[in-house]
Amino acid sequence: MSDPGSQPANVISLRADDKPVLFISHRHDDRAIADVLRRFIEARTGGRVRVFQSSSPGAKGPKQGENLTAELRRALWHASVVVLIYSTRDQDWSYCMWECGVAQLPEPSSTKTVVFQCADQFPMVFSDQVRVGVRNEQDIEKFVNDLLTETDYFPKLGGAVTDFSAGTEPVQEAANELYRVLQDVLPAPDDAGEEWPAYPQLTIELTDEQMERIRKAEGSAEQRLGVARQVIVEGALVTGGDGQIGRIFSARGFPRNVSMPGIPMRTLVSSWAANSPTPASRWVDGMCGQIMATAHDQFPTPRWELMRGADRMDWTWYGPIVRYIKKIPRRKCTEIDIVFCKFVLDDDKRPKIRVAEIEPEA
Repeated sequence: MSDPGSQPANVISLRADDKPVLFISHRHDDRAIADVLRRFIEARTGGRVRVFQSSSPGAKGPKQGENLTAELRRALWHASVVVLIYSTRDQDWSYCMWECGVAQLPEPSSTKTVVFQCADQFPMVFSDQVRVGVRNEQDIEKFVNDLLTETDYFPKLGGAVTDFSAGTEPVQEAANELYRVLQDVLPAPDDAGEEWPAYPQLTIELTDEQMERIRKAEGSAEQRLGVARQVIVEGALVTGGDGQIGRIFSARGFPRNVSMPGIPMRTLVSSWAANSPTPASRWVDGMCGQIMATAHDQFPTPRWELMRGADRMDWTWYGPIVRYIKKIPRRKCTEIDIVFCKFVLDDDKRPKIRVAEIEPEA
């Protein structure tokens, strides 16, 4: 993030013509994708938009001999749009995240951030906005329509970048062209490497206001738990999960596709209650009790309220445990990772747990 004392308004414009700037944020390994996007935008906007791409010698980018960070800051502060090319999660995205953050200064900022999502993964910081699935023709068509026909896409122009209307033949041809050339340079779908979940996991999101309601709940322990349960079940948004979670909760198509912002927690709970052979389980209370502790900045204590999934052929018993907490000040929310640990029961329905003997003190 940039120096809080800096004042973007005092930065000299990139060029005297003061054209709107579109900044392409990308890793160097994704330069081919950035090249395709830059050439398309320059051609289809007739040069009315200045594209900043740091990796290409033929594009507007940092000047030789200048301070790289200062040059990037200057471009980002003048950018009307930042396009983040996000390929695979198993890479270092810290610099790109820095660029996206700087573009939002000074706050509040009118700079748009458009995420070009090349695989199933996406940055969780952008889970609350519609992203462009670059392998999806409809998403590309929507992006091109907005780019070429929206009157406020580049506010400096005082109108749309072209005189075409959305959905007309020239715009459709442009969208088809961009989709076609992008497919030639995108990484193979399996480039992200093999990954598989050892335990089912989902990620939920609560706003700062919701966490504050949980924190300020009054009354008995049961009453405070009731407030937490209502806030979490009715208000939390499930923003991530794996295929096992979809099977446990009978949520077909989970995790969501790129055009959905998330799934309400109540949808998963209701689906589970309607299909699980253990609808009386108090696992929701066990999960909410742990989240309630984190709202008070305390370490959660698991309550092993076990449940079975909605898949009646799965005889595994699961217990939720809050694994990871991430507060996101910029988005005024908290992300919570919940893992569903697996248990085996004995004949008396008690979890089988083996505890090592403690060696006597010398």
